[in-house]
Amino acid sequence: MPSRPWRRACFSRAASCFDIRADVLVTIALAASIAPDEVFAAGEVALIMQLGSLLEDKTAARVSSGS
Repeated sequence: MPSRPWRRACFSRAASCFDIRADVLVTIALAASIAPDEVFAAGEVALIMQLGSLLEDKTAARVSSGS
């Protein structure tokens, strides 16, 4: 696959200028899975990332409550 310098520039600028959070990464992963018609893989990605988000929220709540 040929090198695409504009893609590299876009991703490096996005990574350096913005705080990329999990939601952005989920969106990128879903788009990358759906593009080649891998709908099942997109569903797996969405499920795993939502479970991770749920665990992260529970952990953050636990830490902020002090228990």
